[in-house]
Amino acid sequence: MSDEELAESTRGMIAGWDGSGERRKQPSLGRQVNLSLLRFPDTAQAETALHRLADRQSENLPGDSVQLPKFPQARAKWSVSKKYLDAWLTHDAMALYVHVEDPLSEPAELAPLIDFAQKYFQKQIEMLASYTPTPVDQLGSLPLDVDGILSRTLPLEEKDRIRKDYDNSMVLPVRAALHFENLPGLTKAAFDDAGVDFVSFSSARLFRARDADSATRLLAAFADQDSDGYRKIDSPPNMPGARCFDNKDTKSTSARYPPVCYFAYDRYVARVTGHNLQELYQRTAAQYKLLVH
Repeated sequence: MSDEELAESTRGMIAGWDGSGERRKQPSLGRQVNLSLLRFPDTAQAETALHRLADRQSENLPGDSVQLPKFPQARAKWSVSKKYLDAWLTHDAMALYVHVEDPLSEPAELAPLIDFAQKYFQKQIEMLASYTPTPVDQLGSLPLDVDGILSRTLPLEEKDRIRKDYDNSMVLPVRAALHFENLPGLTKAAFDDAGVDFVSFSSARLFRARDADSATRLLAAFADQDSDGYRKIDSPPNMPGARCFDNKDTKSTSARYPPVCYFAYDRYVARVTGHNLQELYQRTAAQYKLLVH
């Protein structure tokens, strides 16, 4: 839908979050999920937006209405031909949405997808119990750069922006940062061990650990992850402590394994990527200078 139609359908929305996951590393080789959570001023506005969005989606992607036994108040739609389930639910002033599909199962099975959707709703509602919404009039006062971490992160170049007028640089608390990791389960264990509290995102990623020793362990954990897709390469000149990798498949252009360097400085670990090795080494050296100086 257009930006205007989306704005009309979600009138009153204060904030929204989304996440996604794959059953396997290779997309479309197993179950896939997309989750969304929208915050509204009150339950009535959340309910109204939910029905607008669900109605609009049904127009685009028809399916059969089904019921979730544990959440009879939810709206759910099943497409046997596309092998996916969509489900919507309001909880207080929140609208919850889950899209789950299983492209490989033959014949298409609805029951496992209903089970997953119900587990998602149960877990999401459980997690919302500890969520305290920031009052709307205080949103503008939230810090954009926690403790100056973003100012020490390599800035985003215009060619790497989603849009020329949009810079999505940000500082995230550690739990939110997991949404941007390819292997969130392994990364969470590494974050917990290293005491990571904030992650800065821009042209590079900067992870703040508990102390220097913790940063060293986090560096080792990052270097071990995804080793099946990477091959070790030389470090940038005069940076022997950096650990750098490139795609094992020299003919591949997969965005999953871009050339990457990791290094630790004080309590920080930097993850720097580039489009080629020359750019990677230049960016890594520039990120190091930002941390040192």
